[in-house]
Amino acid sequence: MEIRPKVSHGILEKADRFFTGTLTGRITELIQNARRARATKVTIRNEEGGYVVVQDNGSGIEDWNLLLDLGKSGWDETCVVSEDPAGVGFFSLAPREVTIRSRGKRVTISKEGWVSEPSEVKDDPEGYIEGTLIRFVDEKPWGLDTVQRLVEYSGLTVSVDGVECEKADFFNGCGEIYHLPYLGCRIAFDEGGGVPRFARNLPWHAHLINFFGQVISFDFSRWLPECMTCRVDMTGEPTGLRMLLPARTQVVKNEAFAKLEKEVTRIVFERIKARGHHQLPYNEYVRAREEFGIVLPEATPEYSAGLLFAYECPEPVPVYMPDGFPLSACYLGNGDNLDDTNAHLLAAFGNCKEKFVPVSIKDDYRDYSWAKLPEIVRVTVTASDPDFEDYVWSDTIFFVKDLSIRVETSDGMVFESPVPMAVGKKGLYVTKEAEEAVCPTWAWYHLGGCEDGDTYETQEYKFCEKWDDFWVSVKGEEEYFRVTLLDAVRTQTLWKKWKEITICSDGSVRVVVPGKGERLILPLTHRAT
Repeated sequence: MEIRPKVSHGILEKADRFFTGTLTGRITELIQNARRARATKVTIRNEEGGYVVVQDNGSGIEDWNLLLDLGKSGWDETCVVSEDPAGVGFFSLAPREVTIRSRGKRVTISKEGWVSEPSEVKDDPEGYIEGTLIRFVDEKPWGLDTVQRLVEYSGLTVSVDGVECEKADFFNGCGEIYHLPYLGCRIAFDEGGGVPRFARNLPWHAHLINFFGQVISFDFSRWLPECMTCRVDMTGEPTGLRMLLPARTQVVKNEAFAKLEKEVTRIVFERIKARGHHQLPYNEYVRAREEFGIVLPEATPEYSAGLLFAYECPEPVPVYMPDGFPLSACYLGNGDNLDDTNAHLLAAFGNCKEKFVPVSIKDDYRDYSWAKLPEIVRVTVTASDPDFEDYVWSDTIFFVKDLSIRVETSDGMVFESPVPMAVGKKGLYVTKEAEEAVCPTWAWYHLGGCEDGDTYETQEYKFCEKWDDFWVSVKGEEEYFRVTLLDAVRTQTLWKKWKEITICSDGSVRVVVPGKGERLILPLTHRAT
């Protein structure tokens, strides 16, 4: 008896790339074939010469003609409706020379045998074996760690070179398990935020599906509430859920998947209702009621004190909400960048009669009742004429004697106070109090922050130098002279022990040292005479 391939010559020449031609792909395909043949045990051996031997105790090969019949799997109807076998898994070994033994028969398929040459099935001279044995040369051994990762949730007993792979529960660490027989799967939810061992190479937040031992990640088309990750375990029941062929590394977004997504969302809403609290966006809160008839409580208030946020360093001056301060007494920004900036600075630095706390609430939450807050409607910055100005980093800093911010709100309140720093259309305004009250990085935030190039630490150091230079310049030439002298003196290791230092017009220096009296340091010209 002879068997021949029934596919085009061109496709089979590309078999090593087309049919999951990777080490993990070959392991997965042979393990899946053994499981579909109702095997309970698979033994893998690495032999001299680079040979890999895979033997299972399944039902063996009944129709050898199907072995090289691309796309015709030969599996029974139960397997077809539950797993959608593609009939290409064996071709993951192409174009290697492969020997197959099963139920007293044996065939060796040469490299050309995958393409055109016939391969003869003969009686097995080594005798009858249960199941199937496959022997071939691979590029590298099938290591225990690699096989372990691919079979841990297959339900099979698999050993590599005499060492048995561990088995584990796919739902370990999850809570309640939900059986969905009409979709042929079970589902559970992982709310722990950890990375399961089998998913260490997958995104930590991904949803996971166990396709009979092959674990892959997938996404739902709509956002799943509460940052829950869903695990889906196929049961072998008839299902419309499908994996993308041939590698089965993606889920097909078909009608059955849409039903799964809807069922998962319904269960999540039910779990949230039982919990009694959530932080769902408003549209999901409405969706639970309108699409599933599930009435949830309103979300726990989700907001941030202040109107400025650093998506890149540096960070702005923080705004704090006092303990016990009610959200209902806070105010929403009006969406104007300049107004929101100065309202934030008033809250951070101001000393108003009534406590002023602006808050940010994401648009997704604005329709909840607790988010219906009065808004900031007008912000006015009043500054005296600048006494000094200088271009620092990326904008102009104006030094003024008087600076205040006034905020008017939609409920008729007015908040006003002097502040050490405010932002105008022409640049940054500061008063003398800003030298002590304003951290340099807070000013840096309003002057453009980090730029491409040097590291954050380097740029921060450079900005702080420029910030210090600005204050020296504000105080005039005498201050620059004083600071220069201090810097020079501070380079001397003994200066902290000195009580008094006098620099004379002739260049001499008199130093008073506690307990040692006065010391005179003469210039070189005096020493020469």
